[in-house]
Amino acid sequence: MTFVDLALERPGTRTPARAPRRSVARTLWWCWLESRPRVQWTVALRFSCAVVLTAGPGALLHARVLLAGLAWSAAYVAVYVVNGVCDLTEDRFNGKDRPMARGDLGPRSAVAVSAGLTVAALAGAWSTGPAALVGVLALLVAGAGYSWRPAQRRARLLRTPLSQPLLILVGGAGTYLVAGWTAGGGIAPAVLVLGACMSAWMACVGALVKDLDDVAGDALAGRRTLAVLRGPEAAARRGGVAALVVGAAALAAGLGLGHLPLTLAGLTTAVAAVRVATACRRFLAGAAGAAGQHPAERARVRTAPYRRFSSGQLAVHVVLLAACAGAGAWS
Repeated sequence: MTFVDLALERPGTRTPARAPRRSVARTLWWCWLESRPRVQWTVALRFSCAVVLTAGPGALLHARVLLAGLAWSAAYVAVYVVNGVCDLTEDRFNGKDRPMARGDLGPRSAVAVSAGLTVAALAGAWSTGPAALVGVLALLVAGAGYSWRPAQRRARLLRTPLSQPLLILVGGAGTYLVAGWTAGGGIAPAVLVLGACMSAWMACVGALVKDLDDVAGDALAGRRTLAVLRGPEAAARRGGVAALVVGAAALAAGLGLGHLPLTLAGLTTAVAAVRVATACRRFLAGAAGAAGQHPAERARVRTAPYRRFSSGQLAVHVVLLAACAGAGAWS
């Protein structure tokens, strides 16, 4: 039995038929789209912010930092492509518009690309030092635990609602730690604050609101998320509260540290938190009156909390980099 068969193994399901043969370039392009480009750009921004806060913008062009960043990105893409393979059944059930769910990208091609990226990530991390190597290994293990069904069946922790936030936390915190350590040989206080706030944003907010519209498919796949176990309303309610708590903490941390770029990033987080909480409130109101909603409007309301979460974390890092450029924080 191949990895693809194991990844997709569920009672009453079969491995989907192979997608038509594609050129190498087209396959790589589909893999990039499968890896959620917005997520990958956010990862690159997180890494860049940690480097700039640690050693200044010039460090972004250092060969060691560039190689570590490429290795980290390769590992992230590999993890997300494998996640697409493992989630193929529920993605199709939930009507996801992704290359594998559409049949444009075959699972075996995706696994082959992911394996190549994994080797490249490990080789690149090994050449830059132990911090990057340990970080990449932790990310790959967390990715396997997040996606791979056999691992979830064998580890009790991976079958609890806490597993997703904890595994997401590894990837989020790891980005800042690896970037900061590679750039400066240590972790600056500003990086610790940014990493803690944004990792909490991912684990306590994103992990709760990202699947509000996917409960049926996740339940079919046997996932034990909070939305599946207690209903999407419970996940939306807690996600909205968590967003406000994290937003307030991020703003307070920036003010407490007396760091202008972090303060502006904290303010951006707080604004994003209000937007997420508002979307969660509308989700709850929509759930109460779902019978009278148009399907398109219902889908928009159900995906709004995650869309606002995602755009919020992008904005936070863009604002921080712009503030560093304007304030000369590296001087």
